[in-house]
Amino acid sequence: MAKSFTSPHVAVFILNATCMSIFAMISFVEDASTFQGVPVVGSALYYLGTNWRFVIQALLGLVLVIHIGEAFYAFYLARSMKMSFGDVTKWTLQTLFLGILSLKLLMAKYKEEKKS
Repeated sequence: MAKSFTSPHVAVFILNATCMSIFAMISFVEDASTFQGVPVVGSALYYLGTNWRFVIQALLGLVLVIHIGEAFYAFYLARSMKMSFGDVTKWTLQTLFLGILSLKLLMAKYKEEKKS
């Protein structure tokens, strides 16, 4: 059984969580004026929250659907590599949260295993 779980740098997790949080805030905070107090990006968030809310909500929905699809594919790849249940679960959850950033690591492992 292959035991091979790797994780990207912690900065990738932080960046992803920050971006998804910003998407969610713009999508679901009703009063966009709350963003005006945010230093540096406040005016941009206010503009997006007032003028482009529907587009941001659609993008958030699309990103979530894509991440779920990538997680299913990661599950399939990890199972086909005969990884342990724990490793399959880790790859699936990591890909659900990070998307393509995690899936690229798993696909590289899959190609490497296919070569040998």
